[in-house]
Amino acid sequence: MKKPFVLLILLIILIVTVSGCASDTRIPRDELFSYINNIGKAPHAADFEVLQNGQPMQEGTSGYKKYYDGEGHYRFDTEMEGKQIRFYVSQEEPSYSCEYVDNDWVCEEAGISLTMTFAPEQGFSELKNYADRLVVEVLASQNIAGTSAKCFSIQNTDQPESSIELCFSQEGAFLSQKVIMIAEGQEFTTEIKATSYTPDVSSEDFELPS
Repeated sequence: MKKPFVLLILLIILIVTVSGCASDTRIPRDELFSYINNIGKAPHAADFEVLQNGQPMQEGTSGYKKYYDGEGHYRFDTEMEGKQIRFYVSQEEPSYSCEYVDNDWVCEEAGISLTMTFAPEQGFSELKNYADRLVVEVLASQNIAGTSAKCFSIQNTDQPESSIELCFSQEGAFLSQKVIMIAEGQEFTTEIKATSYTPDVSSEDFELPS
């Protein structure tokens, strides 16, 4: 009489184990999307460097500073062709570009939208469109720009030759993106990575320079 009972217990254990394994495959993906959903809620300021195969980009911008107030207002500081440039970008209000000329800031209204260059996190929500094809792995925590970062490795099963690593602060702010591609047996990487980070910003950071 004990055998059926033992078999029943073993069957329950097997079902729990299998169902647990099935849900575990979704847990990293759900955790990643939780961070992506909270990106727009975390005020912060951070300096970023842009690297190609571990070295500063030779063309375009090799670095910039980003400010975000958690309410749709961005400011980006960079240098282009030896000139200091600032972009003030808002999702609802007019946006401006400012250039430092002859010891003074000159600003003009501009039709600027958030670009993947300065705010790559704006494109992360697109990952949800093919969530069923994503293999997501939680990576070991990293120290990025002096703060503990939650990191994920993401691979699309349709593109096994490439993967993306994303890292976020504990507050949910974007800290780094590393695109890894394998071509002809060689690895190529493009990376945007924070070199400084603070969750503290003020309204003054988003005021146009006088």
